[in-house]
Amino acid sequence: WAADSWAGAVNNFVRALDPAVVARVLVAPSRIAFLEDERYRALAFPQDAAIARVHAALDPRLVRVDAWSALSAHRDEYIYFRSDHHWTALGAYYAYRAYAEAAGFEALRTGEREVAVRPAEGAIKFNGFQEGIHGFFKGFEL
Repeated sequence: WAADSWAGAVNNFVRALDPAVVARVLVAPSRIAFLEDERYRALAFPQDAAIARVHAALDPRLVRVDAWSALSAHRDEYIYFRSDHHWTALGAYYAYRAYAEAAGFEALRTGEREVAVRPAEGAIKFNGFQEGIHGFFKGFEL
């Protein structure tokens, strides 16, 4: 099973950490798990079962984040883009709330903070990778 292999890799990683480190794992279900049309859901292994299998195989030190329940509770909302498997900002927010709960802190509510993005001093206008990377390393020889 791929789930067992993945859990083994995560376990090896967490066992190499200092025991004082609190490690958390969030296994993200993809969009297909919440599609209404069974024909499409049938194309994938049931993700709730796979996630449960991963969680059962993980080292007890790992704090499990229940993103499945968080996203499943909002399955009728626009939490995944229609064109692929990525979360929308709303889907990511629900997963973040699940993470906050598992980590023991209160999640920010939407609209609670205003985020201002200011250009860094001396920043250049980005016109593509090459120009951007050269601007980033301005003053250094590449």
